[in-house]
Amino acid sequence: MLSRVFSRGIACVAEVPAFTPNTMSDNPGARKTRKRVGRGPGSGLGKTCGRGMNGQNARSGGGTRPNFEGGQTPLTKRIPKWGFNQSPFSKPLNILSVGKLFYYIEKGRIDTSKPITMKELFEAGVFSKIEWGVKLLAGGAQKIDRPLHLEVSDATQNAIEAIKNKGGSVKCIYKTKKQVEYTVKPYKFDLPMKSTTMPSPYEAIKMQKLQQKGAEVEFIKPDWLDSWKEPQFTPLPPNEKKPKPTLVRYVELTPK
Repeated sequence: MLSRVFSRGIACVAEVPAFTPNTMSDNPGARKTRKRVGRGPGSGLGKTCGRGMNGQNARSGGGTRPNFEGGQTPLTKRIPKWGFNQSPFSKPLNILSVGKLFYYIEKGRIDTSKPITMKELFEAGVFSKIEWGVKLLAGGAQKIDRPLHLEVSDATQNAIEAIKNKGGSVKCIYKTKKQVEYTVKPYKFDLPMKSTTMPSPYEAIKMQKLQQKGAEVEFIKPDWLDSWKEPQFTPLPPNEKKPKPTLVRYVELTPK
């Protein structure tokens, strides 16, 4: 019995054809046959093509959305709503601390003899993806031992002062999402793109404040920015606690 099984296995191995271009094929089940409908009752998918009789699902393009509840008020409208946040409109920046920057400098991935741009940070592996820009923080500023010249999107005042004290500089450049992508991956674009553009009023005021902190800025300045002054609001008076009213009880003394 064992010899018969062994001989059958050898026969099966012998029947395997040689691996040549004319014997190459997909794995079983890798390519499925297209479902052909409307080819007569013998196919099982004739006439109504498996969609049944009349109705919404019988029409082409018909059907309901996944959260459809038959016409009743859906759950998304039944539950109460509260709060609001800016997450759909936020522009999250990649956070870069000075300590993390020096970690890659000590590994030899970043050359400090030339300006450190977002492209150098991406190619050095500091970030796997940069969408809106990079913000520089002052964490690990005690490691600075040489002048550094950085080009980022935003920076804190402590980080700017720490780098300038060692003879370096911080340049903040306003870029849109597409301009950041062009800076990081220029090979994806057929035509060159401007390095900066005119920001929104909020971003323009933010860039002006960065310049006041001591950073170099690069953006197309609108005409109204030089004459703009931050509005001064009258501070609200402090909350003074009112003295609790004293209850006075009048007692009428009637002679007995």
